[in-house]
Amino acid sequence: MNRTGSAIAFALILGTLLALVGLGCRSLAENASQDLPPLRVGTSGDYRPFSSGDGAGKGPRSGFSIALARAYAHETGRRVEWVSFRWSGLEADLARGRFDLAMSGVTVRADRSIAGRFSLPVTVSGAVVLVPSASAFTDAAMLDRPEVQLAVNAGGHLERTARRLFPSAVIRPVAKNEDVLSPLGVPGIDAVVPAAL
Repeated sequence: MNRTGSAIAFALILGTLLALVGLGCRSLAENASQDLPPLRVGTSGDYRPFSSGDGAGKGPRSGFSIALARAYAHETGRRVEWVSFRWSGLEADLARGRFDLAMSGVTVRADRSIAGRFSLPVTVSGAVVLVPSASAFTDAAMLDRPEVQLAVNAGGHLERTARRLFPSAVIRPVAKNEDVLSPLGVPGIDAVVPAAL
């Protein structure tokens, strides 16, 4: 499939985190004695390998973004406060100030750049479409038909991308990112557009 031209960035507003570093991180010993506010990190908890967890903000969290947030908080003497978000509400949550930064493999998009600042991308990828091994579809262009149904993460960047790339197909949003692969091979679903593999 042709690349969408959209880079998948490691973190929305990670630029804010880098700005904090640039403004002068103190040593752990200096910060430990101060009453610093927690570092409120927004994460979806559903985007491996960047962020995985229970999605409710209470369960264990793991992933590259999570490890980076914990390391930064440790070095600056702050504790991390995890704030769960759903992809469809990311920009609204940021505007409401629910978190200081979002880290979960967030895609760099112009509309999100208006809402906040991005770090430099840590990883770059294009959209991927998966079909069952017995599928008659051998080319992505074959999927742009009214009788074709594609499953994709609801409200995320990939839903927008799928709607743009396959305007004739029926897009079936899946509520949870981690469930996007489940419809693959289910009768009526011809392909899936997963967030991560």
